Amino acid sequence: MSGAHYAAFIPPASMTRLGWLIGLSLAIHVALLAGTVILPRLFTANRFYVPPVYTVSLVSEEAPAPQPAAPEVTEAPLPAIRKPTEPRERMTLPAKEKDTVKEAVEKLKEKRTRQDALKQIRDRVAHRKAPQAAAPRGVPGPPVRSGVVTRDQLDLKFKVYYGLIWERVQSAWILPEAISRQNRKLETIVAIRIQRNGQITKTWVEKESGDRAYDQSTLRAVAKSNPLPPLPSDFAGEHFEVGLRFTPEGG
Repeated sequence: MSGAHYAAFIPPASMTRLGWLIGLSLAIHVALLAGTVILPRLFTANRFYVPPVYTVSLVSEEAPAPQPAAPEVTEAPLPAIRKPTEPRERMTLPAKEKDTVKEAVEKLKEKRTRQDALKQIRDRVAHRKAPQAAAPRGVPGPPVRSGVVTRDQLDLKFKVYYGLIWERVQSAWILPEAISRQNRKLETIVAIRIQRNGQITKTWVEKESGDRAYDQSTLRAVAKSNPLPPLPSDFAGEHFEVGLRFTPEGG
């Protein structure tokens, strides 16, 4: 009886096969579930994203020739700064001024000579105690006119007297402002007649300059100078005529 009881619980072969299939199906589902839920979580934490990769075609070019090395630039040392020295002024007289100074010196010497000679004449006249015997009346030369008798042909007395006349007239001469002193072509010669007492009794123009204002200025100078110093006492004539040459340079 016990044997029959045990025989009743032995599963048939079909039941064994069914259980195996159920277990296999269950295992497959469990595996799918694990692959769907668990595996993505495991790999997501370690995922690494990279930017997209671009492929660029490179064309080979000739390698550039090596450039020569730039020469090393060495800065020159700065020159020492020196305090600029003030240029010394040098005064050099132009040739014209030198000539003018030379002429002035010569005129001064000539003036001194005339003054010394005039002083000698005055001293000699002052110390004259008695009038000398009348000498033959004569004049040092014919009446002096400009362009006829030069100063070198006159006696020393008349050279001195001529200088006195010219100094007196020149000091009264005012050159018109409109006339430039650089115009050396202007020249006027005025002749005058001087009485023994120095009075000018006649004036006329022997040579005109071509500039009426210039000529008139010379005549005014002569008029302002009247009367002139008296003629030398031993002059034999009644009057003395002389020509005065006027130029912008005053000579």
